[in-house]
Amino acid sequence: MIKVTDLLTRQEVIVDDSKKKITDFSNKNGLIYYSAPEANTEVEHWVDYKVNGHVDDVEEKLSTYTNAVRLAYAKVVNFAASENDPDGEIWNGVVEYVKHNQEKFFDENGDWKDNTTVGINVKDFLN
Repeated sequence: MIKVTDLLTRQEVIVDDSKKKITDFSNKNGLIYYSAPEANTEVEHWVDYKVNGHVDDVEEKLSTYTNAVRLAYAKVVNFAASENDPDGEIWNGVVEYVKHNQEKFFDENGDWKDNTTVGINVKDFLN
């Protein structure tokens, strides 16, 4: 459990950081954005917050909600990864492709390039 400032309400709240999910990051600005459930509430309420830091791990970058590669993958598996990619074979192919072609996806800071959405075809990742 950690105390954070909710980006929406600007209130300090306690969240269960063991359940946090990375939503975005900016290595250039040294910020990582997360969403996590507020602790000790009867109704699960997710809180968006930010912390200082950098994201260097490709898999962590790919886990953000705001990247075109993840969306392209979701489209290929018809937004049903557990059903259409149960072994994670397609996802693992995507991860390996991005790891070996980082210059196509990330700028000099390690942030997503602005043009990452241009020409993304997950089928190319599976060669």
